[in-house]
This record gives sequence, C-alpha cells and structure tokens, in this order.
Amino acid sequence: MCNKADIMEAAGQDPRWRVVALRDRTFDGQFYYAVKTTGVYCRPSCAARKAKPENVSFYASCEDAERAGFRPCKRCKPNEPSLAARHAAKVAEICRGIETAIQIPSLNEMASRAGMSAYHFHRLFKAVTGVTPTAYAIAHRAKRVRDALAEPGATVTGAIYDAGFNSSGRFYETSDAMLGMTPATYRDGGKDTRICFAIGECSLGSILVARSEKGICAILMGDDPDKLARDLQDRFPHATLRAGDDGFEALVAKVVGFVEAPALGLDLPLDLRGTAFQQRVWQALREIPAGSTVSYADIARRIGAPKSVRAVANACAANTIARQSRAIASCGPVARSPASASAMALAGAALAADLTPAPPPPVFSWDGFYAGVTVGADIPSDSFATIPGGSLLSIPSDGSTAWGRGTTVSNVNFVGGGQIGYNWQPLPWMVLGLETDIQGTTVKDNINDVFFATDASGSGTVADNFSGHRSWFGTVRGRIGFTLLSYPQLMIYATGGFAYGESSRSASTTTFNTAGTLVEFFPFGSISRTDTGYTVGGGVEWAFMPNWSVKAEYLFVKLPSDSAVVPTAVFGPGAFATDIMFFHHSAQDNMARLGVNYRFNWWVPGPIVAKY
Repeated sequence: MCNKADIMEAAGQDPRWRVVALRDRTFDGQFYYAVKTTGVYCRPSCAARKAKPENVSFYASCEDAERAGFRPCKRCKPNEPSLAARHAAKVAEICRGIETAIQIPSLNEMASRAGMSAYHFHRLFKAVTGVTPTAYAIAHRAKRVRDALAEPGATVTGAIYDAGFNSSGRFYETSDAMLGMTPATYRDGGKDTRICFAIGECSLGSILVARSEKGICAILMGDDPDKLARDLQDRFPHATLRAGDDGFEALVAKVVGFVEAPALGLDLPLDLRGTAFQQRVWQALREIPAGSTVSYADIARRIGAPKSVRAVANACAANTIARQSRAIASCGPVARSPASASAMALAGAALAADLTPAPPPPVFSWDGFYAGVTVGADIPSDSFATIPGGSLLSIPSDGSTAWGRGTTVSNVNFVGGGQIGYNWQPLPWMVLGLETDIQGTTVKDNINDVFFATDASGSGTVADNFSGHRSWFGTVRGRIGFTLLSYPQLMIYATGGFAYGESSRSASTTTFNTAGTLVEFFPFGSISRTDTGYTVGGGVEWAFMPNWSVKAEYLFVKLPSDSAVVPTAVFGPGAFATDIMFFHHSAQDNMARLGVNYRFNWWVPGPIVAKY
C-alpha cells in the first residue's frame, strides 16, 4: 500500500495519479489506470486498495488498456456503464416525463415509473440533481408560466391553466415567490418595476440573478454574460434595470458558491443540470429576506446544511459575480461590443484576485458562554394551616363547627440577581442551553389566628402566629429554545430544573383568660435552613446586538413544605390545662423577570470570510 509521500511524489510526475489517489468520480470515463501486479484496469474512482505508483499506468480508453493486456476490474467494471451513469439515465428519463406532463406527477407515480420505492427514488433523485422530484417539477411548471406570460397577447388566466395549475387560487398563493412580481406586471414586461441583477460564473457557464422588490424574478444561464443581460432586458423591457449593490452581489456570490457542486449530476444532460442548478439557487435565495446581510454560516443554516460552511467559502473564493455585474452595468445592459463580451466571458476566476474584498458580514449565533443580570417581581403563593391537636381548643372564633384554618398569602416582592450559562445551537432553529442563577428576594409571610378555648372551669383565648421569610434562592436549569429561520435573533424557550434557597420560619402562641389578661406566651423559636426543590418556566429572548440580548421570563419555584407543633396553655378560674397546636406551611413563588445577557463567544468558531 502506498503512503502519503509516494502519492505526493507521483502526483508531481503525473497529475492523474492524484485523481486516482482521491478516487475523484468526476474523472470517470476520461481515463483509466491499470495495475501491473494484478493485471486489471479500473476507473479513477475505483474503491479497490491503492497500488504503488510505480506499478500504475494510464490509458485513454478501455480498448487501449485491453490491447495492453489488462482485463477489466470486477469491482468497478470500467467497461460497463457506471452505477452513477445508470442512475443519471433513470433520473433523466423521469425529468423528461415531468417536462411533458400536464399535471405534476405524484412521488409514487414517478417512483413506480422508475421501478423503485418512493423512499429510494426520492433519495436517488436528490443525490443526482440536488433537488427533490417535487421541487424539480415545480421549477419546470414555473418555467412554463413565465414562458406563457411572455408570449404576445397572453392572458394571466390562460398562462395559469396552460402551465398545469388546476386553480388560480393555488397559483396566486405562490405567484410572488415564483415571478418576483404580480402576474400582470410580469406579462407587461415588468412595467413600473425596479430590478437589480448580478452576473457571475459557475461550473455550467455564466449565471444572472435578478431580483425585484417582491423577490427573485429571473435566473438565467448561458455562455455569454453580455447576452444574459440583453435577455433580461428583452424579458422586462418596461422595467428599470440596474446593477445590484455590493450587498446583493455578495449575497448572490455566496449562494451560487454554496449550491455549486461540479460533480453533481455530471452524467445528466446539460439542460437538466441547468434546470436543477437554477432551482437550487432559487430555493437558497428564497430563504433569505431582501436586504439581509448574511454569511456562509447563515446560508448553510437556513437551508439545513450547517456543516458545509468551509466548503462554501472555498467554492465562493473564485466567484466573479460582483465584478461582472458592475462591469456590464457601467457599459449599459445592451450596448456592448463583441470584443468586450468575449473579454467578459474569459475573465473567469482570474478577475477574483484583484477584487476589493467584501467586508465580513456579521454572523449571528446563540452559541457560547454568557452572563447577565435580572430584576423583577416575586409573587409568593404561600399557604398556611393551623390545626388544634387536642380536645380543649374546640370552638373557632368565627363560630365554625370544624377546626382548621387555611390562608394563602400573595403580595408583590422584589427579586433580582445574576446568571451565567452556555448556549449550543445544533440546528438553525434550535438552541440548547444550561443556566445557573442566584437571586435575592424580599419575600415575607405572616399569619395570625385567634381561637376560643374552653374547659370545665372556664374559657380563654388563644392567639397563634406563624411567619416566614426568604432572602435568597438559586436555580440550575436546562433550556431548550426555538428560533425563526427568517429572524434567528428571536428565541422562545422553555426551562426547568433544580431550585434551592434559604428559608426562615418562626411560630408562637399567646393565651389570654376571660378577663383578657395574658397568662402565657410560648415562643416555638425560629429556624433558618437551605431547602431544595424544583423550578419550571419559559420566556422569550431577543438579540438586539451581535453579543447583547434582552429577555422576559417567568419562573415557578416550589420549595418543600414544613410543619411545627406548638404547646398551648389554657387557664380558667381555679383550673389549668394544656393542649397543642399544629402549623403547616407550603412555600412557592411566581416570578416575572426582565434581564440582559452578554455572550462572550468563547470557543465558538468565527465567521468564514472569502474574497469575491
């Protein structure tokens, strides 16, 4: 088996060896390599074990390799159509069927025609074209609508039904996204519409992207960028055309670079590759609101491929969109000489080297550590109950026939403190986090109750008191948040976890005789301890600056209940007796808080910045 040094040395002598070492499928069919020690020849992408460079020879065709005495590899079968070619032929057949169908066929119908299950066919179609079967069908139907509206004397209703829509309502639901303007305006050549455009290069040639105030209105492809500009003017003769500003040019450059995949659909006919490529660009641009400033990371997240960021930057590095659209606009979209058009077409990646680097667009992400402060209101819903434990205290002061008093205390108290946490954004629309906070509060509860007490020798009055106080508490919570793809700076989240806090309580009873004279005061004393419980809640957080955010949050905190037993003395004329009183306390808090956080972005990769 060859090592890396052998590969690099051999690649320096013959660049085809590097293709073989990388198993690059894009070169399949362009040449073949043979291994002297095994006597077989293979495709460049063959998955067989790599041979040593000195044992490899190259041939332009299978016939040449066989005349030299080599036999075809049984693994990659270079003398037969490749699996990729067979798949591409099957997909191309379905695409032709889509183009001739009046109505968009269902996924099951297309899969049945291909002789596959719906699941397998869907995966294969997207692997070959980069778009789903339904997306391809919708793209072709949209093309039929645009072509029909461009016909002289066309009517909107006729174009809708000729394109395969079974109702005008279904059409108008997506017409703005499909046409970038109203159907009537499109039919009238973009009358009273301002359109900006950008032109550049991709693996299939030149590409022009045009946008109106309502959305993308044209994506044109061809060999001559100057001709694309004239085609745009012919399509919208009554619109005001202008080159896109730096922001739009940079956006289109990034999107084209992102969806660029030279190996994708390599075995498809060129027109099918072009349709699929146009649809990938269209889908990506539709995910980005007009006027937005985005990075490669933003584009990758919006279309669900966050791991492709670096590949996007590399693909965009040679993109010439900004330069070409400015050059064409400076000379006018029509009045161009053949020499200038040829120079434009040959510019290619060479122009990218001297372009002014675009300023790095801000990248927004919830990822990273943060710290902040909160203030708010704490409304406790503490409940108290007093229950006599003996036979003497039998008549409540309010005349009720059953013992036991229940009281709920609700008052507004101050709460405030600080928090730290960490966010991780695994998906464009999901944020997971862990947060801990410590808060001070002024919660105080107090209850007094009065009972008549009687025995054989007389009666008296018993007054009980129970009070509670909480001065601080803390939580350790998990968070799960959800963002809007169209506005990732806004997050709605749920939270819950462990709560703890300091709690102080005290209880006492006071006994009076019938004359109102104090005969005993029995303080139970006070207790201060740290209790543990749980918390749940939710909130909304808005990042108003790249590293700063504000939040509004609700938390319910439940700490454990506690009880106390207090002796009670009852005096009557010439007699004395004792009894007991039970106290029960349940503590819980409802907190509404406002806060501000600062994200440090520690250990979070920075934005990828490429020159266009």
